[in-house]
Amino acid sequence: MLRRRAEPDDLVPASLEAGPVRMDVDRHVVTVQGEQVPLPLKEFEPARAC
Repeated sequence: MLRRRAEPDDLVPASLEAGPVRMDVDRHVVTVQGEQVPLPLKEFEPARAC
């Protein structure tokens, strides 16, 4: 029987939150205590394995 493997995009939640920091991965928006923090799109690219 074949097993379905999760695609890498399926493993990343739409938004991440840690304390006052919130990152909306789909919209490429980061907020700290409700204030938007400008970041370059490069910061939203997935990390590559070494």
